[in-house]
Amino acid sequence: MTAERRRWPRNEIDEGIPVILTGDGWSQPCLISDIGLGGAEVRLDGTPPRNLEVRIEHPAAGYLYATRAWVGTGVMGVAFDSVEHARAFLSICEAHVTLPLSA
Repeated sequence: MTAERRRWPRNEIDEGIPVILTGDGWSQPCLISDIGLGGAEVRLDGTPPRNLEVRIEHPAAGYLYATRAWVGTGVMGVAFDSVEHARAFLSICEAHVTLPLSA
């Protein structure tokens, strides 16, 4: 079993938060199914982008820059580039998820 390496807790989101994942001319709608201040699990149809740097866009919350952490079939893990931006993004998305925003 792999040891947990996350600095902040993650919360699962039953219905998912709809976002757009973009990177190097690639763009696709997807759902955030698991999120915390440090990163998220993104569910998508098709092949995830090849580039390591991506942008997650939400119509109300704006966007977050992230780095691809891992890739699976129809799913991708990302690490957010800025905890402060993640905190602001999540506070706007709070209708979808309740997180401990102090860390």
